[in-house]
Amino acid sequence: MHQYADMFRRKPWMITPWHILVLLCLYSSPLLAKDPATMYMVECQGCHLAEGIGGLNSVPALHDSIARFLTVPGGREYLVRVPGVALSSLSDQDTTAVLNWMLRKFGPLELATQYAPYTVAEVARLRKKPLTEVVRSRADLILLMQQSRSTNTSG
Repeated sequence: MHQYADMFRRKPWMITPWHILVLLCLYSSPLLAKDPATMYMVECQGCHLAEGIGGLNSVPALHDSIARFLTVPGGREYLVRVPGVALSSLSDQDTTAVLNWMLRKFGPLELATQYAPYTVAEVARLRKKPLTEVVRSRADLILLMQQSRSTNTSG
C-alpha cells in the first residue's frame, strides 16, 4: 500500500508526463477547433466522409456538388437549413466558416468563387428555421439544377 501512496506524494512543482498530456489536451483543442477543416472533421466527416463523397444510404456527396446549390433559387438557404447544419453544436460564426470552407474545398471551385461567401448574420437567421422535408427539398433543388443546365446547354 505504501508504494502507491508515494506516487501521490510528489512535490507540487514536479511536472510529470501526465501533466503535460493534460495541458496539451486543454490548450490545443480550442485552438484546433477554430480551424474549419478540423471543425468539418469533428462535426460533418462522420457522415459525409473526409473527401465529401457521402456515406451510406441517404447521406449525400458534397464533392463536386455542394456549390451547385448556390446556382438555383433556394439552394443557398437549403445548405444552411439542413438539420445537420442548422442544429449543429457549432456557433453561427464557426458554422459560417465551415460552410464557406466546404464550398471552396468540395466545390466545384469555379462555382463557389462566383457567389458571395456566407455571412454570420445570414447563417444565424437561416439556422432558426431547420428544414423538415430535407429529401423532398433536395430533390426539388436538384431538379432545378438539371433544368438550368439543360436550358444553358440548349440555348
